[in-house]
Amino acid sequence: MNKADYFSQAQQSLRDFLNQAYLEAPWRKHVRIFTAILVFFIAGILFSALYLMISSDAATTGREIQDHQYTSRLMQQQNSDMESKIAALSSASEMKRRVEKMSLQPVDTSTIEYVMVPGYQKGQINLGVPAEDIPVAASSDLTSPIITSEYTQSWMDWLIQQVKNYEPLYSFADGG
Repeated sequence: MNKADYFSQAQQSLRDFLNQAYLEAPWRKHVRIFTAILVFFIAGILFSALYLMISSDAATTGREIQDHQYTSRLMQQQNSDMESKIAALSSASEMKRRVEKMSLQPVDTSTIEYVMVPGYQKGQINLGVPAEDIPVAASSDLTSPIITSEYTQSWMDWLIQQVKNYEPLYSFADGG
């Protein structure tokens, strides 16, 4: 018997031994199948739990959005109601009725009496606040409309201002 035959015979006997050992332990096949089924089952449970968590969060967020929209609509309705009340109270007929109820008369310039108060100087008002803290409007300010800067700025000016505000966040240090 030469070496090659000896090694091939040894390999064959080892294969036969392993096959016989495997065949003598069929529980190994069952363990593999059971493990595969268990892995798929656990993976299914994990994916289902993840899906339920995401769905629950989405449903909760959707409900909160609906609540906020309802509150917004309710506030808009209350705002409209208040504007209607203000319009009704400041209508010409209502103002005329209230003037008549208080027995007010139009002012006749010939009946106005001026009273001179000793020690009073024009523009001197004592409200318990220093005079320099009281804002005084110029006569031109009283006739011109009061418009804040938010309403006089164009959207392009606003956009440029916003870019300038955030420019330090995006600029690079000099010398680099």
